[in-house]
Amino acid sequence: MWYAYRMTTDPDTLRTEMGANLRRLRERMRPRVSQAALARALGWHRPTITIIEGGKQGVPAHDLPAYAAALRCPVVRLLPVGWRK
Repeated sequence: MWYAYRMTTDPDTLRTEMGANLRRLRERMRPRVSQAALARALGWHRPTITIIEGGKQGVPAHDLPAYAAALRCPVVRLLPVGWRK
């Protein structure tokens, strides 16, 4: 099946899509990683992960490499599909 992806410039849509993507990546890890474990790995508080995955706050650009390392994936996988090149 073919899907058309569009790159949004709306910050709310970007945060929502990225948050959902980050949650999906975290939940697919084996062994599964909890929000608390991810927060500890990043030196953050667990509610911060909840807020990010809920699309209410974005991940600061300077934290993307650490977030990707904690999820054991390249930074580009953190981005919504329409933003990937």
